Amino acid sequence: MTTHKQLALSIRSRMALRDMTQAGLADAIGMGRSALSARMGGSREFTFSELQAIAAALGVSLRDLLPATEEEQR
Repeated sequence: MTTHKQLALSIRSRMALRDMTQAGLADAIGMGRSALSARMGGSREFTFSELQAIAAALGVSLRDLLPATEEEQR
């Protein structure tokens, strides 16, 4: 699985824990729903500042959203 897909999956799972829709997250971070959808679907990459905003909106650290490295998985 690619890093981008892992990241999108992590965001989706955090959204589910907070019962948040893509539209709700998009509103919370000041992004259009279609723009967020494009990033979640992999046709556009997230910027660092977007990931920071997403983490803040979900109440987690940016590190919590990022996939574990191979070393961390051991």
